[in-house]
Amino acid sequence: VGVASLMFELLQVRLLSLLIGKSMDVLAIPIALLGLAIGSMFRHFVFKGDPEVLLRRLCIAVLPTMAVSTLAVFTIASLAFPQVHVTIATPSTEAGKVLAYGAVNLPPYMVFGALLSTLFSTTPERIGTLYFFDLLGAAVGCAMAPIMLTLLGLPAALGLLFTAGFLLTLIYGLQSRAAMANGGVLVVCLGMLATGVGFEEHVEPNTLARVFRDLRKGAREVDVRWNAIARTSLMTRAGKPSHRHVIVQD
Repeated sequence: VGVASLMFELLQVRLLSLLIGKSMDVLAIPIALLGLAIGSMFRHFVFKGDPEVLLRRLCIAVLPTMAVSTLAVFTIASLAFPQVHVTIATPSTEAGKVLAYGAVNLPPYMVFGALLSTLFSTTPERIGTLYFFDLLGAAVGCAMAPIMLTLLGLPAALGLLFTAGFLLTLIYGLQSRAAMANGGVLVVCLGMLATGVGFEEHVEPNTLARVFRDLRKGAREVDVRWNAIARTSLMTRAGKPSHRHVIVQD
C-alpha cells in the first residue's frame, strides 16, 4: 500500500507540473490528504460490516481505481485542456483544470485511506510493525518513481505503478476471480501503455517551441524524457543543417 500510494502521488506531481504548471504541482499533496481523510472517515463512521470483507474489496479496487483515474487525467487533458504550456495559461482555464484534475485523482486516495485505516484499526497490537512497513513502502515508492521516470519514461513508470496495485490483489490468492479480473485489467493497461493508446502525452511541437523565434514553424519533437525537473523534449527545426536541434524543458 505504501509503495503504490506514494508512487501514485509522485507521478501525479509530475503530471500536474506539465498539465497545470510547475507552481501548481503541489496540488497533489492536498488532494492526497483529502482523499486519505475521506477514506478513513468512511471506514470509521459509515462502514459497519466485516473488516476482512472490506480489506478484500479495497485491495481488489486499488488497480482499477488508479487505472481509471490516470486514464481520466489523460482524457481530460486531451479533450478539455489540450493546451498545457504555462506561457499561454489563463486564470479561468487553470481553475477548471484544478477542479477537474482534483476530482478525478481523489478516488484512489480514498481507497488507500480506507485500506490503511482498516489495517491499523483491526490489528492495533501490531501498529508499530504496520507503521514501519507503511513508511518503508512509502520510501521505496518515492525512490522508484523518479528512477523509472528518468531511465524509462512515463509509460514504464505507470506500468510499474499498476503492477504494484495488482500485487495487492494477489494477497487473496491467484485462483480467485478478483485476481483474474485484476490481471485482465493489468494486461489491458500495459498493452495501452506499450502502444501509446490513452496514456501517452501528445504535445504540440510548435507551441512548445514558441520561445524560439526560428523554431515556431516546422518544429518537430524527436524524443522526450521525463526527469526530476521537467518534461524534456529534443526538438528539431527544418532548413538549418547546423544547430538544428534544440532542447526544451517544460
